[in-house]
Amino acid sequence: AEVCAREAKTIHRLLEPVSSNKDGKLTFRFNRHEGNQLEYDLVIVDEVSMVDTPLMASLFRAIGPKTSVVLVGDHNQLPPVGPGAVLRDLVFDPVCPVTVLTEVVRQAGELERNTSAILDGVALQTASRVSNNVELHPWYVIPVQNDQLPAFLVQAMRDLIPHRTIGECGIDPLWDIQILTPQHNGETGTKALNRALQELRQQQLGNPPPPAPKKPTDASRPLVGDKVIWTKNDYDLDLMNGTIGLVLAKRGSAETPYRQLSTACEHCDPPWA
Repeated sequence: AEVCAREAKTIHRLLEPVSSNKDGKLTFRFNRHEGNQLEYDLVIVDEVSMVDTPLMASLFRAIGPKTSVVLVGDHNQLPPVGPGAVLRDLVFDPVCPVTVLTEVVRQAGELERNTSAILDGVALQTASRVSNNVELHPWYVIPVQNDQLPAFLVQAMRDLIPHRTIGECGIDPLWDIQILTPQHNGETGTKALNRALQELRQQQLGNPPPPAPKKPTDASRPLVGDKVIWTKNDYDLDLMNGTIGLVLAKRGSAETPYRQLSTACEHCDPPWA
């Protein structure tokens, strides 16, 4: 958007969603469709691996025959939450010209070799634990049982990471660490890992432990001092899905040079995992 001086939008916003309430049932439709198509010469869609079949169908209904479309994405990423895997299907059964980039330029050395090997289904153990070296290597594969993973991560965040470096840079466990897991529920899901790391964060701040969730599938509620991720596009607040913040206070304001927002946190989740 910055390079071409054009506004970037989500697909939903581009298609101009309209809500209606009929008989107490809230429904949505798009104002852009085959009868009111987009007036662009070119549409570029990024992160297409995240687009499910119904949304892609709505997009193409709103695009006329004189508009060119470029789809950009990584077909090796996780498929969309909704039905279908449009990008993967287009790559492996192309109905249009497809270009696959095979040369890795964002990574090099050990990290590049291992990430490429994972695409081939190879993930060899590198160590039984993180070494005692102060500087962290770019890649570790350490075997940990599922039920031991939350405790392992807590120990790493508390005892290992704060005393290590990457190159000449120190590591801030609050802002520099991101844990990736492919599921929300279960022993290795985001909810269990976030609960364990939130408890560590509150302990480090000298606060009592967070209240236990009513159900194992419930997400942790943000507390003062917690890092949070905003999970909804809110154009009134100018907050987009994925924005990271910090809970400063329950009410009122706190002294900080950064932008402050006073808002309910119904769209906030812990973002460690």
